[in-house]
Amino acid sequence: MNQLPHSNELEQSLLGVILLDGDKCYDLAINLDISIGSFYLSPHQSIFRAMQSLNAKGKGIDLRTVANELGVQLEHVGGDSYLELCLDTGVTAAHTEHYASEVRNYEIRRQAIVVAYDVIQQAERGGDAETIRAGAEFKFSEIKSMRSEELTPAEILDEQIELWKKAQTTKCVGLSTGFDFLDTYLGGLLECSHIIIAGEPGMGKTTLARNIAENIAGDQGIPVAFESLEQTYAQIWGAIAARRAKTSLFWFNSGSSKADFEAMARAKAEVQDWPIHVQDRPHTIEQCRSWTKNMVEQRGCKVVIIDYIQRLGMKGKMSQEERISRVSMNVTSMAKDFRVPVISLASLSREGNLRGSGQLDFDAWAILKLTKAESWTPENQIVNVAFLKQRFGPQCRPIELKLLGGESRFDEFWQLDQTNKGGTCQQKMQLKPKS
Repeated sequence: MNQLPHSNELEQSLLGVILLDGDKCYDLAINLDISIGSFYLSPHQSIFRAMQSLNAKGKGIDLRTVANELGVQLEHVGGDSYLELCLDTGVTAAHTEHYASEVRNYEIRRQAIVVAYDVIQQAERGGDAETIRAGAEFKFSEIKSMRSEELTPAEILDEQIELWKKAQTTKCVGLSTGFDFLDTYLGGLLECSHIIIAGEPGMGKTTLARNIAENIAGDQGIPVAFESLEQTYAQIWGAIAARRAKTSLFWFNSGSSKADFEAMARAKAEVQDWPIHVQDRPHTIEQCRSWTKNMVEQRGCKVVIIDYIQRLGMKGKMSQEERISRVSMNVTSMAKDFRVPVISLASLSREGNLRGSGQLDFDAWAILKLTKAESWTPENQIVNVAFLKQRFGPQCRPIELKLLGGESRFDEFWQLDQTNKGGTCQQKMQLKPKS
């Protein structure tokens, strides 16, 4: 590959203004996403690396301290005379933002060229076209763009206060899930949040997530993206219709004479236009991100559900722990990049922990764990929901839901009291199920 775009003079100028006023200009450059990789020329990378080292040690950055930090590398970068040349090129600290923006612009152009070259080579070698396309989109999405102009604190708080005022009526600041305990404890589904619903097989993780999707899409008309790596498209829509018909899906699957086709026909008429967009093909994280981007931008989806996160693949050879760790970080970034809440389903290990990587615990905003309640029986499936993590609220007591497995739905038994006593959300039990 030929020499990539860069500007020797701009790189010199940026280093020069930092040498001129290290306390101010270094921090400004970092805030504008300048890193060692922002510099194309090796001597400039070495100089900035020395600046980074000085900053990490809490030392000032100037001509002499940088020269000392470089040590034997000083001659490699051109000696004291080259540092002085950079200092003279920088002119004034007032130009720092301009220099940094231009250097970042060149860096992004270089990254785009490298990614495009890799995609061309992959396409020439052959393979599945959709995999190549999704991989290309993922690689381009990883190129970190320059920061856009941010709102002032006053503007941000004005918007937030309006949302809080609205929550006095809606009872939650985010999207309502249709479950009181989630809307109360989490404030609804917040923008950019990553929520994990975990549990052993048979605890109804998928049912709870799907019921949330049904409540959002069916009752509120808000589009939802549902990425299923376990169930098929037909199975998911069959369960949606069965819940609406309040009839047992088992009777239909087993050919029972109890199957109520009239109720199912009425349910079909109701749910067929619900904006739930289901994808059931096997997916890598690259394909998941590509599909999610399309669902958010083209279909207007406001919520993304992944069933389940540990099944998402990553290209390249790596351990299971590393794969899940990278998947977790990418899903969390996806929520932030597309400004939507993401609900990920996850399986538990035999020890009761999230399977695969501690990164899942770290990245999640909230973690719900579903287990059998003490009163659970096959005829009365009471599921205990514990909050293992709740980033933005008080400690939450476990609550109980009733799983009606045949009808593919959860009943919420709890009427939640909005009071907060001793830092713990209080709850009261209803005499009857809500639904």
